[in-house]
Amino acid sequence: MTATAAPPSAHPLCRDGRRGLVALAVAVLVPLAVRLALLPSPLVAENPWETRTLLLLVGFDLFAVVYVVLTLRTFGGIGPGEFRARMLARDTPRRRSTLGGGPAFAFEATVVALVAALVFPHVPGIALDDLVLVPMSLSVLFSSWALSIAAYALHYAQRDIDESGLDFPGRRTGDFADYRYFALAVATTFGATDVSITTPAMRRVVNLHTLLTFVYNSVIVALLASFLIR
Repeated sequence: MTATAAPPSAHPLCRDGRRGLVALAVAVLVPLAVRLALLPSPLVAENPWETRTLLLLVGFDLFAVVYVVLTLRTFGGIGPGEFRARMLARDTPRRRSTLGGGPAFAFEATVVALVAALVFPHVPGIALDDLVLVPMSLSVLFSSWALSIAAYALHYAQRDIDESGLDFPGRRTGDFADYRYFALAVATTFGATDVSITTPAMRRVVNLHTLLTFVYNSVIVALLASFLIR
């Protein structure tokens, strides 16, 4: 009599909400600790809005970086069976919708990038030096981009596991790397490259991702223009 293999275990960070809470805790507690440490400084008292703006941008960067790292640690580097089990543990009806999961995160990241690029540089009460504002704005753009890639990779995997809408060429691994590759390809080339989209539902998802990518790239152009006219 042969022993049956144990089913793949669900990782405690499979659910997006748990990873989001960990990332949010870091994004709130670290800037708060820095703010408290700088409280006696006269520089903070003289520039309260600049300090708050800077800490807000740092907080968003921390959230994005921690969330992306946790996502890669949870879903990357595991076999197809374990990956599928963790994706099923993550599954909810909302994430199966066109606007759920990845699109929601990508939209939120685009809004944050838009505010960082177009609003903060022109607010009269905020007078951050360009040597500080430019690197911080660029870091927000990069972290927003990485966040949307990670979120969309999971969204593509979820949709493909549920209803099979992507056809990868050659030998398919069936793990997170396939979907990370596809999300990165859509974000950088505005197309599916060598991956075939086989269902109308998946085409709608890719169309929305392409549209958000176009908006995001427009934000980058707007950022460069805003710094040129400062």
